Amino acid sequence: MPFIQQHTLLPTDTAGQRIRAARIENHMTIREVASCIKISTNSLSSIENEKTNPSLPTVRKLSILYDKEIWYLGAYEHMPEKTQGQRIHKARYYRGWIKQDLANHFKIEAKSVYNWEADRVRFSDKTRKKVDLFLEILN
Repeated sequence: MPFIQQHTLLPTDTAGQRIRAARIENHMTIREVASCIKISTNSLSSIENEKTNPSLPTVRKLSILYDKEIWYLGAYEHMPEKTQGQRIHKARYYRGWIKQDLANHFKIEAKSVYNWEADRVRFSDKTRKKVDLFLEILN
């Protein structure tokens, strides 16, 4: 196993920093992790070096591999939540769901999720209650 430098206090403010810290904590190389989650070593390196943001499916796989919460690895607590649409978007990411997952959950079309997250929808009382339950993950 190649030498992995141990850092006592790695910064963990961003997704890249958290993903790197989790990899080191698990005594894994970039090559090992990339192989496990089926992405290139260059992609993982770019994520850890904050050159690119990890996709939601990648964060989901890393969450399973490292046994860490999706919202933590993705640093999703930093996402804005000023509007209802932003809160829906953030709650979806906290769960690690793509838009289709949310659409399936609410039994709606995927294009409706775009409208929800863009604040283009007024909810009926019945839907509002379901959405409020969905948003409880943010509390």
